[in-house]
Amino acid sequence: MSVNLKDFIPNFLNGSFWNRNGGNNRWISQPNIYSLPFSMQKREQYVTITGNENFLYNTTPELKIVLDRMALIYATGVWQHLDKNGEIIENSEFVKLLENPNCFQSRNEYLFQWFIQRGIYGNAFTYQLKGFDSQLIPTAIWNLPPSRITLNRTGKIWQQINVDEIISSYVLKMSQEGEADITYKTNEIIQFSMPDTDDPILGKSPLESIRMPISNIRAAYGYRNVILTKKGAIGVWSSDSKDQMGSVKLTTEEESELAKQLQKNQGIGDNQDNIAISKTALKWTPSTYPTKDLLLFEEVDANKKAIIDLFGANENMFSRPSGGQGATFNNVAMGERQAIQNTIEPIADDFANGLSKRWGLLDKGEKLRLSYDHLPVMKSDGLQESQILERKARAAAILAGEGLGFTAEQIREIIEF
Repeated sequence: MSVNLKDFIPNFLNGSFWNRNGGNNRWISQPNIYSLPFSMQKREQYVTITGNENFLYNTTPELKIVLDRMALIYATGVWQHLDKNGEIIENSEFVKLLENPNCFQSRNEYLFQWFIQRGIYGNAFTYQLKGFDSQLIPTAIWNLPPSRITLNRTGKIWQQINVDEIISSYVLKMSQEGEADITYKTNEIIQFSMPDTDDPILGKSPLESIRMPISNIRAAYGYRNVILTKKGAIGVWSSDSKDQMGSVKLTTEEESELAKQLQKNQGIGDNQDNIAISKTALKWTPSTYPTKDLLLFEEVDANKKAIIDLFGANENMFSRPSGGQGATFNNVAMGERQAIQNTIEPIADDFANGLSKRWGLLDKGEKLRLSYDHLPVMKSDGLQESQILERKARAAAILAGEGLGFTAEQIREIIEF
């Protein structure tokens, strides 16, 4: 319940607090409760996304679990340089760079970081380190922290055909006080963004759409933590004695003696008694509340599904809630395959095409590709097809060799070869 004092004071001074008709005799007039802005409704509370993306990612288990799992799969992609016929170009200098993007990160580390940045900020900025602008292949590439990147826009968008006509430069805000910000030319940055409905230039964090599920998950964990660490007494011993006037409370001496018995004399230790004897009738009132009735685990699980759906994962890829039926091996494999086909590969294609365009490969009919064909879950169909072909071949041999009189055309029709 809340009271707005700014509205309360004028009502008090003009007498309307005491009498709906304006009277000011507080001894005989009824208070004007209608003039007070009382509010009995509590408002919902949600986390703030903007500026807290990295903190929420690192401190919300379900969010980090889903994103990290997807990022780990994404980072297993193998770079390929394809010619205009779709054939792999061996010993490509572009592939050599992407397999060792910079002096500090491996291919997997770089791709993992890129995927996470895109997932929590909706933007990823790739810095190309070159000795001179006309250098075709960068010496190294780095992921710049999106939270510290600002765009200097020209104010023009719709009628421009070049990036530098829309963005004049990128600025990296330094984290240490006193350090000068770094300004990058437009051609030094390759930007990737998740589309924003209102801004075609800068993406928006997808976490905004799951603001409520993230808030609920954090609230459920927080509530459980309070119950476990700050629940106070588990119950209360009180007097159960009564007389003609009602309940009789314990005296100070009785409270002291009872506390001594319960805290020192009784227990499961070698020198403690397992029963207590009291000269006063007592009753025990528990103050605990069964957490299962709060459905906190179910709340977390329900909101985790929203995160899984948002990032295009599959719930079979993750552990099930306590008491839930676990996924089978085939379900896990099919879940990973679905996530790769429907989410990982489209994102990888977008990244590879962006690099191919900036590095002039598309103009030559060539392109870069992140391939996941080497993963066992992506080969399952190939194995299944080979097994089907083997069974059909055995069936054809049986039909042709048993003297049953089937022609080759009939055999092909029967086994659908």
